[in-house]
Parts: sequence; structure tokens; C-alpha cells
Amino acid sequence: MLLVYLGANVALLFFMQKSSPNGFKPVTHAVLPAVGAASIIVPLYYLSKPGQAAPYDWYPYIALAILVASIAYATYLTRRDPSLATRVGSIIADH
Repeated sequence: MLLVYLGANVALLFFMQKSSPNGFKPVTHAVLPAVGAASIIVPLYYLSKPGQAAPYDWYPYIALAILVASIAYATYLTRRDPSLATRVGSIIADH
């Protein structure tokens, strides 16, 4: 969940600059997502810090594998249907 939140905060900056550069508000679309992203760095560190007992020491590897698989799947879907990324982004932005 933390990785999804981090990704959404980072993606908002790029999405707003690309889809609506005139509607880009620095505080709303850059500063607040940056604060949100920074606020989850500490929990992510403590989830993945070295030296934890099993199965907690597996977390970084599992999270990285899921992240890589998700990016690969999203890339595959976007290459198969190039308009998909725009449609998904507009649906999320409208709600």
C-alpha cells in the first residue's frame, strides 16, 4: 500500500504537467504530493531495513518483485493499446 501511495504522489506531478499544464498549481500538484511522498519514506525504511527476522526480511524482495511485475504489465498493456494510459489517467483525474 505504501508503494502505491508513493507512486500516486510522484505520478500526479508528471500527469498534471502533461495533461493540464495550464491547470497546474505548484502547491496542490507538487508541494503537497512531495510532502506525502516524503512522509512515507520512514515507514518504508523500517519495513525494509536489514537485519530483521524472517519473514520480515523478505519484504524488500517481494515488494521489488511486485513493483517490477506491475511496471512490466503496465508497459505491456500500454504498448498493446496506446490510448489506455490516457483513458485511465483521465478517469482517475475526473473523480
